[in-house]
Order: sequence, then structure tokens, then C-alpha cells
Amino acid sequence: MRVSGTAAVIACLGVLGVSACSHGQSCTVTDYGGAGAGDFTTPQQALRSVLATHPKWLSGHAWVEAEHAAHGVTYRSGNDSIEVVKTSGGGWIVGGVTACQ
Repeated sequence: MRVSGTAAVIACLGVLGVSACSHGQSCTVTDYGGAGAGDFTTPQQALRSVLATHPKWLSGHAWVEAEHAAHGVTYRSGNDSIEVVKTSGGGWIVGGVTACQ
């Protein structure tokens, strides 16, 4: 049941990320499919793991915590967003990344 809850959070966060793009922009959405990238101690570590890969289509600066819930954090930089989800084991994984161009 816990896995289903995490999957639902990821799905909802992904939909929110797509809607963040301004009219006329195209979005690239990467869903980490519940497995996520890593199992980090803090949500900030998960964020830094994505930014460390230096994807050229994703903003590299000015990331702020836009939303925080018990099982998820959304970081934003302009119209780009990174969703981080808390696992049942207490670690944090990357749930999805949305980049608007």
C-alpha cells in the first residue's frame, strides 16, 4: 500500500509540473517511475544529485523550495521543477523533473 501512495504522489507532482510551463513553452518531463534516483538523507541531497548531472535543458541556479509536504518537496527555478519524494524507508528519491523551454 505504501508503494501505491508514493506512486500517487509522484503522479500528482508530475501533473503539477507540466502545468507550471507558461503558454507557448514546451515541457520536457522526466518521470523516475517510483524507483527514483538514489536514496538520499535529505530532499536537498536529491535535488543536488539532479543538478550535478548538469542537464543543459534544466536551469542551473536559483532553486527554491516551492512546496513541502510530509512525503514530498517541490523545488522550482523559474518554470522548471524537481519533485522529491520520501520513501517508506525514510529516504528521499527524485520523483520527477520538469523543464520548460
